[in-house]
Amino acid sequence: MKDENMTNIQDLNPNLFPKNPTLGISGVTYLKRLWVDLDEIMIAHENNVARMGGINPTLIEELKNSFINGVLLNEFLPVIGKLPVANVDVTDGNLKLYEVYDGFNRLNALKSLGWKGYWFDLVDVVDEKTRITLALRSNRHPPCGPSNDNDIYLSTITLVKK
Repeated sequence: MKDENMTNIQDLNPNLFPKNPTLGISGVTYLKRLWVDLDEIMIAHENNVARMGGINPTLIEELKNSFINGVLLNEFLPVIGKLPVANVDVTDGNLKLYEVYDGFNRLNALKSLGWKGYWFDLVDVVDEKTRITLALRSNRHPPCGPSNDNDIYLSTITLVKK
């Protein structure tokens, strides 16, 4: 599925994927759906507030097996935002223009499969509280690592400290 099917996925009409209702919450502005080179996305694991345990290697393996079998057109796309100009970074020789709001494990799975890009929903969020709320309410796709009580508790503490 690495190379020959990548073209097929990129050629898909992105509107075949359902719109994530979480993107309609207060403080989130939906900008557009776009194909993004995975190397242009900063994956700052400390921003994975919905999963305070961080990246889950077992879940990444499950996601890899899922993607090997094809793309689920009835599932929401991962969500990214544009990095503020001051935070744009060059890592590994790649200009990082976006950051992940939802889809940390999916991105890691796609990269480990050798995929070069994928479809994303691009949004703008008004503040950190909104970004955390978006992350906690998203991630409803099989397989996924849902937010547990500890994730919500620790995210709430992070917000109170701000």
